[in-house]
Amino acid sequence: MKTNLASVMESTHSKNKQYCQNQIRITKIFLLLTIVACAFACLEMFKVFWEQLLDHRSFAAIGQIAFFIIIVLLTYGNFVYQFTRLGYFQRLLKHSSPDREELEKIYKENCPSLAILIPSYKEELDIVRETLLSAALQDYPNRRIVLLIDDPPEPKSYAAFESLQNMRNLPNSLQKEFNEAAYPFLQAKKGYLERKNSNKSKPQKETKLLIQLYKNAFLWFQNRMNEYDDSTIRKELPEHTRTFMRNSFFKEWCNLHSKRISELEFLLTKGGADSYRIEKEFNRLVSLFNVNFSTFERKKYVNLSHLPNKAMNLNSYIYLLGKRWI
Repeated sequence: MKTNLASVMESTHSKNKQYCQNQIRITKIFLLLTIVACAFACLEMFKVFWEQLLDHRSFAAIGQIAFFIIIVLLTYGNFVYQFTRLGYFQRLLKHSSPDREELEKIYKENCPSLAILIPSYKEELDIVRETLLSAALQDYPNRRIVLLIDDPPEPKSYAAFESLQNMRNLPNSLQKEFNEAAYPFLQAKKGYLERKNSNKSKPQKETKLLIQLYKNAFLWFQNRMNEYDDSTIRKELPEHTRTFMRNSFFKEWCNLHSKRISELEFLLTKGGADSYRIEKEFNRLVSLFNVNFSTFERKKYVNLSHLPNKAMNLNSYIYLLGKRWI
């Protein structure tokens, strides 16, 4: 399975490389055609301009100059676009994405914390919930999500008050949901560390346990993915958002865990994963749902800006980072 996955990645890389090379050739051809066309156009316009001067048609000559300037500006825009396009594909051709093993080294090391800030001002609850979910389920081990609520802290209508309360309660409900999902993985890692410290850890048994844990994670994501097919759930969610979250987010997580299960099953046939891989997988599973949710409302504090824009909402919180207040 590992070999097949590597061959698929190599095939995809080759196709992308071939595509970039083709686009570079096409762009160079059109650049050459543009240069040739410009040369002939300039010769023709200069010829007309010279004839108008010889015939003493001053106004026609001025019009020809104006026409020439317009053509130059349009041609300049064309060259800017084509050179930008050429540079883009040349950079894309040189770029090589790090493999997943390289990216997942962070699960073995102590990595810095990541704070994801989500500004909200009178947003729909379901939209904010999906945003929080997509932010919380990033593939990074040490992250926290902060919902920056910018609604007036003292609403003037009951509907606004109810909306604000629901928004304030949203991170807490997600925190509870993620804590419940994370608990089995935390317990599994705790058991693994106890076995490791007492020299009772066996590669095959640990690999079997990891396979089962990944199957549980797969089911969690699959259940969430299937919820988007039920229109009675989160009625206010637009159809395009449902489609994106189902197909481009949760489905990708399902595919990722399915591949991970296949890799571990392959390693199991070879006697189990090594200790480095086992510990990394436990760390990754634990961090999957180990997220901290919180809220912040700048308008509750008189010493922070109350300007009505998202930039100040973000800046107010960023200003407080790393400081202590009594």
